[in-house]
This record gives sequence, structure tokens and C-alpha cells, in this order.
Amino acid sequence: MNETHLELPGDNLKFTSQIFFCSYCLSIDLYKGCSHQCSYCFAQTTHGERLKVCNPKGQVDLFSYKKLIKYINEEIDTNNYIYSYIKLGQPIHIGGMADPFPYMVEEKTGHALGLIKEIKGYPCIWSTKNPIVEYSPFLNKGNHILQYSCIGIEDKRIEKIESGLPSPEIRLNNLEKMKKNESFKKIIVRMQPFIPLLWDYNKLNRFFDRISKIANAVTVEFLKKPIGQNWDSFSETIEFDINNFFVNSPTKDTSDKVFDSLYRHEMLKLLRDMIHERGMEFFSAENNFRHMGDSSSCCGISEKDPEIFQSKLTYCINEMLFKAKKEGSFSFDDIEERMSEQLKNGKWIMGFNHPMAKKSILYVFKMLYGNPNNVNSPSSLFFNLQPKKENGKLIYIYKEKNFSNGFGFSISEYDKKYGNNILHDAKII
Repeated sequence: MNETHLELPGDNLKFTSQIFFCSYCLSIDLYKGCSHQCSYCFAQTTHGERLKVCNPKGQVDLFSYKKLIKYINEEIDTNNYIYSYIKLGQPIHIGGMADPFPYMVEEKTGHALGLIKEIKGYPCIWSTKNPIVEYSPFLNKGNHILQYSCIGIEDKRIEKIESGLPSPEIRLNNLEKMKKNESFKKIIVRMQPFIPLLWDYNKLNRFFDRISKIANAVTVEFLKKPIGQNWDSFSETIEFDINNFFVNSPTKDTSDKVFDSLYRHEMLKLLRDMIHERGMEFFSAENNFRHMGDSSSCCGISEKDPEIFQSKLTYCINEMLFKAKKEGSFSFDDIEERMSEQLKNGKWIMGFNHPMAKKSILYVFKMLYGNPNNVNSPSSLFFNLQPKKENGKLIYIYKEKNFSNGFGFSISEYDKKYGNNILHDAKII
């Protein structure tokens, strides 16, 4: 190993803490850090020093992918729940906490390229802001889906917000080249985070016209502000007091301050229509509004995609949401019968000091399911699920939520506050 590339002990192969409600939560990170220096980065704000800056000129910390390859090749004698789902071919998400292609870093280490070469035909979902055209000859030999993250175009502020990256135009040009090279089985554009003040209605139209020639699908998730995190520097960079805006916001989602529910609902409807008009799929990465997407996943993969990319985690609450949307309701029996025995008996994956750390995953799932007031219960995660007792048993029913009266700010107040008039120009108001 190059002396400037330190391979950390152990590996980073895991089911994330979203194992209860995400169908694609089998994840691996290749780097401990990122060079992109995004002002809004949730990994920095949530995990502090865990996501340090990858310095292209300094030491780079790498996570090994050797165990993943051994699991895929069945070279390890184990029966844990991670291995059990890899044997089933559960697609692996690469880049949950740190970009697998950090700019000016991956080009030197070739760490992700090594995985691409070794993983062969195993289904992979890559989440990045830095598509590397030179990797096309290796990617198109395997089964790879790309999630390309983009916060905007035609705005000089973006280069300040994402100061460690090339301009959005350069990255989109690279994406177009990879599309022509057939590097990926599917390309998904992630408008995550979606920051309304970087857009106007005409700019959105130009953007969707552009990416409709590249992408198959678009996912959308609004900017969220971790409660207690100071965003004064981000406010200065974005030239808008986003810190104070969220401080005064009446709406929160678990540990984050979020945009008003009515505003998110109406904006998602507009974006969905614009995306569908151009022949692309739409997915809501907003948990509260997951039901608005074309499928249950937040990451842009649907039942229309090849079987090799279909999730084996059919027990997840997002899957149950769409079951209830079709059939009216679901019970915990529906969840439990879809879980493998290895998963039921596996240990909860939170930190050692977490009260649930030594409990079985089945125990924790029952606890989350059985307490509708918990922030991670089905009805807290997804607006259109409501708890109901039926014959002494707790079930969750699907019921459309009415947002006509709104909560907190009105749509017109948001448009006025941002001065971009997106919904007004789209004739929503």
C-alpha cells in the first residue's frame, strides 16, 4: 500500500441504521472522508470527525472491500445475516457516507476501480457527485447503477457550496459521456438535497430537458438542517440566511428541521409532473412523502428494472407502505414472514452505548412497529400510514393525508421569502 494511502483495520460492510425502512441499506464505504467539502454535508454534521476531509495531497484513509469479495465468492464460512443476503444477491450500495469517487483522490488511489474489477457481475449501486469517464470500460462489463447527485446548475454559488468539485457543467458533460459509453444499466439523478433558492421555474425546465437525455429517473429530497447545528457559514456561502430560516421553521422530522409539509407536498407534485412529462421515473426520497414516488424505494430503483437489481429486503416498511397503498393495510406478521432467520436473530447495529445495541433485530423491529409515537414507527416515517387496533392487534392502514390547510408557512409565503416564485410561475398558486 502506498504510504499516503492507509488501509484501515476491519471493513465498512454493513446494514445501515435504516435497515427498518430502506430496501437498499446493505452498504459499504470505501473512504473515510471526502474531498468535496459540501457546506450542507449531513455526514459531517451528523457524524462529526468521522467524515474528515480527504486531502488529495495528504494521507488518504481507505476501507477494505476484501470481506465483501470473499462473501460474494463464498470464501468465508459464516452464516450471519449480511452473508445470508449477499448469497441471495442483495444489491450493495456503495457510498452511503462518503463518495466512492472523491475528486482528485480516487484518480490517484484507484481504490474504487479495484473493487469494480473484482466485484465482476455482482449488482452495485454507486452514489457519487464525481463520475469518472475513464472507468467506463470496466463498469460496462458488470451490473452497475449510478446515482448522480446534483444540487443545481447555472449558479456560481454552487461552486462555493461544493468547493472541492469541478463545476456542475463539467460533471454533467462527464455523465453524458458515460451514458454514451453504456457504463451503467441505469442512471438516476439525485436532486439531494433539493435547495429551492438555487432554482427558478425556467431553470428547472432547462435542467429536466438536459438530464432527460441522460437519466432514467430522478429522486428528490429537500435540504434538512440537523437540530443544533450552526449553519452561519453555509448561510454566508449561499447568500441567504438559511440558518435563521430553519431556526424559525415550525416543522421537524426526527432530529432535523425541515421545510413545511404543505410546501414539500406541492413542490414534489410539481417536480413529479415535470419529470414524468419528459419520460423519466420519479422517486420521493422524502420519507414523509414516499407514497408519491413511482415505487417504494427512495433511491430510484423500481419493479421495472432487471431482476438482479430487485431488493431482497422485502420486509422493509417502505415496502409495506406500498403494500398498504394497494391492499389497504399491513400487520407485523407481514413483516416477520419476509425476514430471514439470520436477520431476525442478528444483533441491532447501533453503537455499543445505544440501549438497543444487544437486542435482536426482530425485537427492535417489534418495538418500533408497536410504538406509533416512536420517531421511527411506520406512521411517524410515512404520513399516509395510520395505526389502528383490529381484533386486539395493531395494524397500519393507508389513508391519504390532507394538506389543504398547510402547517406553518403558506406556499405563497415560501415563494415570497425565497423570491424565486417557482410554484407561482408554474401556476400552482
